[in-house]
Amino acid sequence: MNPLSLSFPLRRVSLSKPDFKYFWHLLVAPFLILCSLVAPSPALAQQCANFNYDLRNQAAVNSFPGGCNTVGGDVTVSGADIRDLSPLSSLISIEGNLTIADNSALYNLSGLDNLREIIGGLDIHGNPNLSKLNNLI
Repeated sequence: MNPLSLSFPLRRVSLSKPDFKYFWHLLVAPFLILCSLVAPSPALAQQCANFNYDLRNQAAVNSFPGGCNTVGGDVTVSGADIRDLSPLSSLISIEGNLTIADNSALYNLSGLDNLREIIGGLDIHGNPNLSKLNNLI
């Protein structure tokens, strides 16, 4: 036998009667593999620590954990120098309250575009330069 050639035993397959022995391998297994690839994975959904986030300046906003999409408590954004909420862009759900208050440098809510659920309440006040809420609702 040449070292580069391979030979496999051939099996005769009869088409006269259905052979359900291979049904699992041909149809069911690939279907289950495909479903596992398409279904949302719990590893992709990251819940932040179950405490409140009190973001009192831009540095605190910038240090919000990247990839965190669910906060188990409240989120408060309140500080005179806060102007950019883009570090919060991974946030999808807040299980507590969202408060955006007393941010004189905040002109828009860009960064909260992915937020879909606030289980508690929403409080927006004291933001003199904030004129539109279109990134939030």
